Amino acid sequence: MSQYTKQIRLKIKGKNQPIPLSSMGEGMKKIFGLVIKAVILENGVLLIDEIERGLHYTAQTNMWRLLIKIAQEFNVQIFATTHSRDCTCAFQEALEDTEDKSVSKLFRLDNKYGKLRAVKSDYDEISTAINQKIEVR
Repeated sequence: MSQYTKQIRLKIKGKNQPIPLSSMGEGMKKIFGLVIKAVILENGVLLIDEIERGLHYTAQTNMWRLLIKIAQEFNVQIFATTHSRDCTCAFQEALEDTEDKSVSKLFRLDNKYGKLRAVKSDYDEISTAINQKIEVR
């Protein structure tokens, strides 16, 4: 039996040979797991709590780009929570590369007059808030 049969190996740009997923950091494993779940849930819904947990902030924009692309290709709705401004900024940055910006929304929970409500922001509102350093989390 080959040593490759029980390992997930990924082809990495600039590397000649595929690299075992097990040799990569936890962030890469998390992103790989999210992609696999999204593909499996084709035409479904993926719920992710604290999506930024375990990911370096520099990896979050590419993670969002990949998840947005996978969601569009496999018709998956992704609902992700975050408490991180870095993650929200990464989401907005990833949306800049998306042709149809209406595919993504940001919802913030707000307590107004003792009632909890969801406040929806589209791409333009997210961009304005991020650029003006307005809190959107």
